Amino acid sequence: MDVRPAQRAVITRAMRMCRVDLSESGEKRLREILDRAKSLIAKRKKPPAKPTPGYEGAQELRQTHRRLNAAEVQELIKQYGHGLTMNELAKKWGIHRVTVAACLKRAGVAVRRPHLTDQELIDAKALLATGWSMNRLAREHGMDPKTMKRRLSA
Repeated sequence: MDVRPAQRAVITRAMRMCRVDLSESGEKRLREILDRAKSLIAKRKKPPAKPTPGYEGAQELRQTHRRLNAAEVQELIKQYGHGLTMNELAKKWGIHRVTVAACLKRAGVAVRRPHLTDQELIDAKALLATGWSMNRLAREHGMDPKTMKRRLSA
């Protein structure tokens, strides 16, 4: 078996690193092991290709980064002023809810916090006592579970 110079260099470095002085038969065995490892690596199964959106079982791709220009930010602020929620604006503009909040904050707009009426608060506490999870309650009221927990503990 002929050893290429690059392979010989790898073998030599490996022997130096291990501080092993192999005889000719040991070097031959090491070469066989390296060749076997290379063939196993070449034969290993590659992960299946990710399904493209549109096929059944396809997962949505992650959201791409999007920057709003000044006119778009002004339109977003206007829509927020007309009563749209941050989540609705995020979905409409294709940006994250936190990005909407940041745009509003930079513009000096006072943000609306999710609000529960006294009756909603009483109902939520009763549902929590009957076994509803905090996540389910938050989903029902359109807020984050941590926000719901803060509202119920206040």
